[in-house]
Amino acid sequence: MAGPVQPAPGGGTQTRITNLPWLLDSTQLALALGIGQVTLINDLAAVGHGIGMLSATDVLTVQAGQPQTDALRAVMGIGTGLGMALVLPGRSGAQVFPSEGGHVDFAPLDEQQVRLREFARQQLGIDRVSFERLAAGPGLALIHAFLGGAALDTPTIAAAAAAGDAIARETLQLFARLCGAVAGNLALTCLPFGGLYLTGGVVQKNQPLFSSPAFVDAFHAKGRMAGLLRRMPLHVIGEPRVGLLGAAAHAAPRGDRE
Repeated sequence: MAGPVQPAPGGGTQTRITNLPWLLDSTQLALALGIGQVTLINDLAAVGHGIGMLSATDVLTVQAGQPQTDALRAVMGIGTGLGMALVLPGRSGAQVFPSEGGHVDFAPLDEQQVRLREFARQQLGIDRVSFERLAAGPGLALIHAFLGGAALDTPTIAAAAAAGDAIARETLQLFARLCGAVAGNLALTCLPFGGLYLTGGVVQKNQPLFSSPAFVDAFHAKGRMAGLLRRMPLHVIGEPRVGLLGAAAHAAPRGDRE
């Protein structure tokens, strides 16, 4: 579920989807579907449960770093939104902690990004700009328009960049820098020496962008902490079903898998 999962007033859990006007309730869903129990789980928490089920061929290593056994892991999903979760390994299985870190304040790093923030405020009619507004799929169209192009969708911008369009290429470069910056912020916040894993539709459809110098340099660009970021293992998940695998793994101990 793309949003925070919380206790429901009548028991069970519920979530309001962040980018859709949907309120989902586990008890009501179980009744409607005619099954004994429904468990709601945050989408990035599901990915967190799934990374332990991935094979080596499911993962592209962007930066090997210096991994530590049994260290914290983190996942960051870039799709229609910007999601995060933390994964703490343990003898009885991993503990996964969902996060709404994608909604932290966007912090411009230069004059161009200051102008981008003001453009986003005007275009979206909002006072506060979060990283999710820019470092997620819908942000690509906003950045493209900011740079002087039309408000195109992500596949069209990617195709235009591949064909040599200058504005589309600049759009992808700026987008990669923003994503690298927020990934570096997450890494500094929780020190995931078990690995930081990138996933989501935008990542999986544009994998080279997330191993590009624009992304990696922004990930490292943390001043006195740059050396620490260079030692952080960084991976891109290529398996699009990782969330489903994780949801199944999460359900299995509860007897819900069947």
